[in-house]
Amino acid sequence: MRRLALPVVFLTIAACAPATPAQQQSWLGDFELMVDHLAAAHANLQWIHDERGVDTHALYLETRAALGDAGSRRAARKIISRFVAAFDDPHFHTANGDDRSPGNPGTPDPGLPATTSTDEALDAMGFGRTGHDFTIGFDKLPGFAAVTPSEENPFAWGTFTVGEQTVGVVRIAQFGDDRYPEVAAPLWPAFAAELDGPCDGSCQWGFRKRVMTRLLGYLAEGASALSDAGVDAMVVDITGNGGGTDWAAVAPRVFAPPLLACPPVGVVRHPHHAVWLERDLTFLRTLIADSGLSEASRDVLQEAGSAVAARLDAVNAPCDLTPLFREAGARPGCTPLVFGPACGAVDYLPPGSLADVPARATLFEPLDASFEEGAWTGPLFVVIDGNTASASEQFVSLLQANGAATLLGERTLGAGCGFVAGGIPLYLEHLDLTVWAPDCARYRADGQNEIEGFAPDVPIDWSGSNRAKARQVHQALAAHLGDGKG
Repeated sequence: MRRLALPVVFLTIAACAPATPAQQQSWLGDFELMVDHLAAAHANLQWIHDERGVDTHALYLETRAALGDAGSRRAARKIISRFVAAFDDPHFHTANGDDRSPGNPGTPDPGLPATTSTDEALDAMGFGRTGHDFTIGFDKLPGFAAVTPSEENPFAWGTFTVGEQTVGVVRIAQFGDDRYPEVAAPLWPAFAAELDGPCDGSCQWGFRKRVMTRLLGYLAEGASALSDAGVDAMVVDITGNGGGTDWAAVAPRVFAPPLLACPPVGVVRHPHHAVWLERDLTFLRTLIADSGLSEASRDVLQEAGSAVAARLDAVNAPCDLTPLFREAGARPGCTPLVFGPACGAVDYLPPGSLADVPARATLFEPLDASFEEGAWTGPLFVVIDGNTASASEQFVSLLQANGAATLLGERTLGAGCGFVAGGIPLYLEHLDLTVWAPDCARYRADGQNEIEGFAPDVPIDWSGSNRAKARQVHQALAAHLGDGKG
C-alpha cells in the first residue's frame, strides 16, 4: 500500500505585497469549511487514515500553520493543493473558480432547446472524439486479422493465433460515452423530436443513456461475431482507459456468463444521498401499490424496497469524522459509509426480468440497457495497466468478483469510485476554489478499497515498445491456453 511520510513540509510562497492578517484569516476560514466538508463528504477519508496511516491531524495542523503565513492567495492555493495531494486519492482534487456542474446548488441549468442542431447539442454535452484504435501492437502478432463487425461499430476488433488456437481481441479505449460522438450523432435527431421542452441535465443524461446502450450493443455485436468465427479465447484491452460512465459496469456482462456476485459500493452519510434514496424508495412503493404487477415482480420490489429503506435510515444517521482532523489519535466509533450492491438495489437479475415494471434500472442497472448478456462465455483475459482507472476498475471488479477473467499487465491506478449524481462539490469563496471529494467508495471482492487498485494475475513489464508489450501478452496467453487455464 502507498504510505505518506509525515510531517509534510509546506513552503511559504513569497509575494510582492504581503497578505493582510484579514486575508489570512479568510483563507483559514475557507480551510475550516473544507475540513468540515471532507469529514462529511469524503468517502475515502477514514480508509486513508486507518489503512494507509496518513496522520490527518498533523496534516491539518501543518496546513493551518502554513496558511497563517501565506503571503498571497496564490500561495494559499498551493498550500491547499499540497494538502489534497497528501491523500493520494485520484478523485480528490480542487478546481479554480466555481466549478460546480449543472444540477448542483448555485448552478442553474436552462437546458438545450429541442431545435438544437446535432453538432451544437453534442458540443454542449461535451462530446469529443479520441482514438479507439489498438495501442498495443496486436496487429504485429502471428496471424493477425482485423475484424469489422459492422461499419458503424466504433471499437477495434481483431484475431491472432497462439499456437493452434485463435484469440479474439477488442480494444475499449474509453468508457466515457462522450468520447463516441460518431455513435451519438445519429441518435440525437430522433431523441430531440421526442422532447416537449428544453433538455435539461436529467434529459441530457437520458440521451447519454441511449448512447451507452448503443455502445453495449456494438460490444455484443463484435463479441458475437468473434464467437461465431470460432475463436478459442477473448482478450479485452483496457490499458490507458481512465474510466467514464455507467455502461462500464454493464459491459463485463457481454464477455462472461451471468455475473451473479456484485461487489459493494458505499456512499457517505449525507443529505445528497438521502435525497436520491428517498426518491428511489418513493418510486418503489408506488410500483408495489400497482395492482397489475405479477407476484414475482412484486416480491422483487418488496425485497428491494426493504433494502433501500434500510440504507436510507443508515444514511440519515450521522457519523462525525471531524476528530480525525482536529484531535490527535482520534478513533471515531462509526463508519461514514452505507453499503449496497454496486449494480443497483439487488445483486443480480437476469435479462428480461421485471418486464411489467417501468424504470427497472432502479432495481438493477443493467436492465436499463438492451444488450446480449454472455455474447462471449469462453476463456477471458483482460489487459490492464497503471492508467486503467475509475470506471475501468469497476469493469475489472465485477469480473474478478465472479472469477470470470484472468488479468494481464500491471496494477491499475486505484482511482475507485468517484461521484454519484453530480457529486457534492464545495465552493470556497475567499480562495476561489471548488473542492471535489469522492462521495462513494467501491470495494473489491476481498474487502479492499478500490483506491488500492487491482493487481494482475500475470504481471507484465510495460516498459518496452508496443510490439514488445504485444509479445508479452502473447507469451502469457500461450502459457495459460497451453495448460488449459483461463
